[in-house]
Amino acid sequence: MLVDLTFSITAFFKLLLLLPERKFDFVVTVVPSFQFGLIGIFYKKLKNTRLLYHIHDMQIEAARDLKMIKSDKFINALFKVEKYIIEQCDDITCVGEGMVRKTQVKTDKEVALFPNWVDTSQFYPLTDKAALKEEIGFLATDKIILYSGAIGEKQGLHVILEAAKALERHQNWKFLICGSGPYKEKLKGMAEELDITNVIFCPLQPIETFNKFMNAADVHLVVQKVSACDLVMPSKLITILAVGGLALVTANSGSGLHSVVDRHNIGLLVEAENTEALIEGIRKAVEEDNEKIKKNARFFAEVFLSVDGIMGSFESKYILQEVPETLKKTEHLPQPLPSYNLDRSALKRVNERLADTNPDGVRSKIV
Repeated sequence: MLVDLTFSITAFFKLLLLLPERKFDFVVTVVPSFQFGLIGIFYKKLKNTRLLYHIHDMQIEAARDLKMIKSDKFINALFKVEKYIIEQCDDITCVGEGMVRKTQVKTDKEVALFPNWVDTSQFYPLTDKAALKEEIGFLATDKIILYSGAIGEKQGLHVILEAAKALERHQNWKFLICGSGPYKEKLKGMAEELDITNVIFCPLQPIETFNKFMNAADVHLVVQKVSACDLVMPSKLITILAVGGLALVTANSGSGLHSVVDRHNIGLLVEAENTEALIEGIRKAVEEDNEKIKKNARFFAEVFLSVDGIMGSFESKYILQEVPETLKKTEHLPQPLPSYNLDRSALKRVNERLADTNPDGVRSKIV
């Protein structure tokens, strides 16, 4: 909460510095934290601009369901502030299907799916996994079960330690926990208490070597608590899919995350907060042939999660709304969200036509 408060204060003063400058026609507020929407509303009212409220995590529900905030009065007060923000914004988007459903019940406005994207030219499959393992200090014969991401309360990462302890007899199965967060020291303390020998903690990896690091893993763990399955969308999953990794996802049937993974066969699914299910899932991931799932993962990333496709869709639905009517009659614009198979070539054609149709001869551009 302190981090959110201090960020809000510094962001507000930064916004004050921007006020004398040129007007921005379109403002995107990225949540969390949900109260950032108030800053967006402040700018919207001063500059008469358009405001989009983009939800990554349903922060208030997560704080309530995970018992991070126990006061009902305080939770209700936060929901009232959120209601005001939603009423004031022009557009609402979410990164996950489950979030779209849960947010839609709060408003009569359309809530659109605008998922996280990945640069598939930066993150991609590599073939020599044995060499990659040796490069980061493991044996070529080791099986690396990797968790890479935020280490917080909502992930419920203690189940990884319990699974690692149960699988200790497999001496070449190594559990690698990579990342940072408020829960990391507590997790390390739990590992020491359990006297676990097959778990290694490491810091965040540099972006320059992250593709190699991700490709070295045999199994990628995407772990969340039951109560968070539809409230947060694990952004780590999109990078796993891009490298063609084998994702082992804890998500219960009926959640948005479970639906996507199951529908497209892009990972293995086990029940959330179920240690025995996780252990069995790890065995299946390590010992069985899952090449088809890994190929599906990369294909899904290329088709549905590429930066060009998603941003092309986003621009067509929101940024290109002011395209001249004469252009709309003669040029088919990109399809709106959630069609993600577009590239920026359509946007390039729009820019070319804008230049040709501008009556003043001034070159316009949509970026």
